[in-house]
Amino acid sequence: MRNSDWVALSDAQRGQLVSIWLLAADKKGKIPNDPLIIKKLCYMDTVPDLNLFIEHGFIEVDANVTPERRQDDANVTHQSREEESREEEKKLCTSHATHSDLPRLTIPQVINIYHEKLPTLPRVQKVTKTREGLIRQRIREDMQTAEQWENYFDHVANSDFLMGKTQPTNGRPPFRADLEWLCRPSNLAKIAEDKYHVQQTKR
Repeated sequence: MRNSDWVALSDAQRGQLVSIWLLAADKKGKIPNDPLIIKKLCYMDTVPDLNLFIEHGFIEVDANVTPERRQDDANVTHQSREEESREEEKKLCTSHATHSDLPRLTIPQVINIYHEKLPTLPRVQKVTKTREGLIRQRIREDMQTAEQWENYFDHVANSDFLMGKTQPTNGRPPFRADLEWLCRPSNLAKIAEDKYHVQQTKR
């Protein structure tokens, strides 16, 4: 439960991964190399991102698994796979129209924006797996464009607490947010809700 790659996944992705592991346990460690078939076998609402799970090392590609060996496990006809694919295309139609024309941000680009917008906060010296996973998750789920990241960091800059400008009463050094902390989903939600921003009152 403390694995950094596991923590970086969303709740839905962790649920999908557990279902995939249960499927593998029932099939001697093997799963079909087809996300549409896995979606059907595991009764998922959406198609799992197998590449993401492979990148994190939760599942591995077995070059010895052939389509013939997977046919019995899948137990899904060619026609049903085509119908499943058509359904997914309909569901993705709207998101494709809104996001297909957006350039895909890279992790180094996000780090550069962080350094430019928040130069007084701790610099990123090393891109760990945890940080990489958190940034990738934020790009995928919350901020797909450079402008969105810039606006987010501008909002962070308006918080004295996050910028380390408030002095704790216990004598400890002031808290300063870093990129990893800012990319955690719970902290992102609190920042969006102005939990760390002092509301100025009019005189």
